[in-house]
Amino acid sequence: MEMRKEEPEEKLGSAGATSVKRINLSTTMIWNIFVAFAIASALIGCTENNNLPDSKIKLSDNAELTKLYEQDQADRSGLFEDIDWKAISQRDSLRRVRVREMLDAEEVKTSTDYCHAAMVFQHGADTNDYRMAHDLAIKAVGLDTTNTLAKQMIAMSWDRYLQIQGKPQWYGTQYTKQGEQWVLYEVDTTAVTDEDRRKLNVPTLAEIKARIEEMNKRK
Repeated sequence: MEMRKEEPEEKLGSAGATSVKRINLSTTMIWNIFVAFAIASALIGCTENNNLPDSKIKLSDNAELTKLYEQDQADRSGLFEDIDWKAISQRDSLRRVRVREMLDAEEVKTSTDYCHAAMVFQHGADTNDYRMAHDLAIKAVGLDTTNTLAKQMIAMSWDRYLQIQGKPQWYGTQYTKQGEQWVLYEVDTTAVTDEDRRKLNVPTLAEIKARIEEMNKRK
């Protein structure tokens, strides 16, 4: 959520030109292979680190980063209509600056850290921020394949990355508010399957649509 009306994707688990819609099977397969390879690479890195003498020392989550994540979520805990998105946008910007400093200083170490950092960048302002969120989420899953929020972040950040470019999303995690109604942002139904969604802890497309309908009934 933010001053743009596509923010509520976190509540789910919580892009376009005609040519974009024609993503063929090979493109989808290449993308899925890329995500799997990225996660596998991160896992290999973890395995190699486990062979080091000090690998038995369990790393603690970054407390400051956890606080930044909690502040990010608290900013979005109220009713959409009552939230001061301009003020939140300013705080989001400051949080991204601080998280980037932590990344540069190598203070982001655990799966939870990377997931928290991904969420901060998910509430960014441009393609660079959303791609950063996506890369951080992949790193988080590579460090811990049981991190369900990080898996969701892979899908959410990719959908947002496509959306800001005006392209159809793939997974269905982004929806917007049009007047008084929530509406699912355009989905390329040929890009991924419900099985792909499940692998990233995302509801099926039918479940997503039903959830949005339920949200609209609550008014």
